[in-house]
Amino acid sequence: MPVSTSAPRGRAALAAILAGLVLLGASPALLPRHGHNATRAERLAAADGVGLHSPLPAQTIVAVGDSITKGDWDTAVVGGWVTRLSDTLRRTYPGTAFVVRNAGVDGDTTTGVLARLARDVLAPRPTLVIVSIGTNDFDGGVPPRTFAAELHLLVGRLRAARSAPAVVLASMLPFAGLTRARLAAERAYNDRIRRTAAAMHVGYLDLFDMWLALGRSYLYLLRHDSVHPNPLGYAWLASTTATFLEAGYLDGQGRIVAPSVTPTCSALLCSP
Repeated sequence: MPVSTSAPRGRAALAAILAGLVLLGASPALLPRHGHNATRAERLAAADGVGLHSPLPAQTIVAVGDSITKGDWDTAVVGGWVTRLSDTLRRTYPGTAFVVRNAGVDGDTTTGVLARLARDVLAPRPTLVIVSIGTNDFDGGVPPRTFAAELHLLVGRLRAARSAPAVVLASMLPFAGLTRARLAAERAYNDRIRRTAAAMHVGYLDLFDMWLALGRSYLYLLRHDSVHPNPLGYAWLASTTATFLEAGYLDGQGRIVAPSVTPTCSALLCSP
């Protein structure tokens, strides 16, 4: 009786397929995944591969805002969440040089940021600008329409710059100790930021509702006072911001790329 060779050949083909799958599973960098969908391990592998050929250009980020951006009362790290964000990005993407500048000024308002925009924000030619402003506008009684108009002007100037950066508007943080009515008023004021982001097609990072969602006790547990975070609060801000950027604004090597779909918050969730 002749010996059939179909079974050995079938087993050999199956073995070859399995070997190929194992090879792909052991080598994340070989998978043709887009950077925004890659896992952190895949991003690290891709960054290592790029580093073998040529270094990436420095990715410059400017965070502009008030004393919360400056990092007041972060007794553990000078520079608060901005310094912590910088450290996180450098650890996660060792093949990419990040230059993260802190342009926070005590007591600043949107008017103040507009006055120093060219010098403190645009001069370094950033790839990404994070605008975190509004607390002092609200606390100082700036009318909501005035605040929204100035924020709109600020974003317009950023987008009209010669090397226009990607822009993210971060929300205010909820004050601790406010009455229910006053907190609702702050939330309505903050919604001007979300609406500006949606109208101008820039990113919106909702820290206001995320902080409230942690529960009333966290208004105090993560705070030095009614306004400023403590070190734990700044660490939370940094990690949340890093996750937001990694998911939508960084490719597999850590380069800043504006997302095709602007991340913002739906009116159903974020409107008061």
